[in-house]
Amino acid sequence: MKTLLRLTLLLALVLVPVRAAVPTPLMAMSWKQDLDPKKWELKRLDGSARGLVAEFVPAGDDLNAWKEMVAQQVVFFRRPLAEYVARWKERMLKADPGMTLKEEDDPDGSITVSYTSFFAREQSIRRFVPGPDGVYMLAYHVRPGLAEVERLQLWREILRQAKLSPNPELATPGR
Repeated sequence: MKTLLRLTLLLALVLVPVRAAVPTPLMAMSWKQDLDPKKWELKRLDGSARGLVAEFVPAGDDLNAWKEMVAQQVVFFRRPLAEYVARWKERMLKADPGMTLKEEDDPDGSITVSYTSFFAREQSIRRFVPGPDGVYMLAYHVRPGLAEVERLQLWREILRQAKLSPNPELATPGR
């Protein structure tokens, strides 16, 4: 599978019938899984009226004992992206005042934030992308002691290439 677009669609298809209060995102976010030699499995899918989250770990790994994780998230927030990211950073720093955090404005209008939190035992790169109905995020997380420069560079590139496209589920007749 070249992208996880199908899994993103599955997110919309599974959550909408089960939890009527979960809106269907207007966009789908795809990322190029084939750039990473590891195969990723969807382990958690959840949503509410405020947003959706899907968590992936390498095939065969347990989500409760993750070493690496990819999280795809949509938060229904209709204000400027910079405002959402500023609030997100405030919450993160309140939870762990000792974390290191670096924010980069991307040429396409998205924002990438890298951080290391020893309190949460994770190092992460998260890309925030503005959508018409909220903020779409894709993040790579790794335990700090396991972070390798090459994998972080690979995931920075995967995140950079992630794209939003209209959600094909919304084009289905009868919706």
